[in-house]
Amino acid sequence: MSDLNKQSKWFLIAVSLLIGVPILAATALLFTSIEVHHWVGRKELDVHVLVVDASSLVPVSNATVQILHGPFSPIEGRLTPNVEDDFTVVELEGDGNPLTTDEYGRTTFAHKFFAAGSRGSSKDSGYVNTHAVWLRVSAPDYPTTFMPLDGQSSRTRNIDDETPIYATVPIGKK
Repeated sequence: MSDLNKQSKWFLIAVSLLIGVPILAATALLFTSIEVHHWVGRKELDVHVLVVDASSLVPVSNATVQILHGPFSPIEGRLTPNVEDDFTVVELEGDGNPLTTDEYGRTTFAHKFFAAGSRGSSKDSGYVNTHAVWLRVSAPDYPTTFMPLDGQSSRTRNIDDETPIYATVPIGKK
């Protein structure tokens, strides 16, 4: 074997070792350090509700707003949800008084929504699910109105999104 072939052979071995060993070490380190933890919990978000007259869009003051847990959407499950069987009232923390709109038709509350995600060495992610939360609004001279809080959206919110949820509830006269 010529000296040139021996040198080429040793050169290829050296280059392979210089490139291969760090790649193998980085791959092994990466696989041993990737640890993902999945979690489920709740995330509190502020909810701002505006109640307006459906025909004039004038704010409705002194309307009572209740928070309910119910179906994900109006068409999930029964075609006509049964209020007594399919919905439960969410008790608010604090003084226990029902929410009432102010002179501008507004009220605000904080709610702990279902949240889930994963936490790992390279990326954290998660979502907040606003589905299955409904509003029941009643006011003098108006029929009681039910409305899903999320506007029937199928999208979840990013766990890092701290912006309040805004809901406008139009109610019609009796």
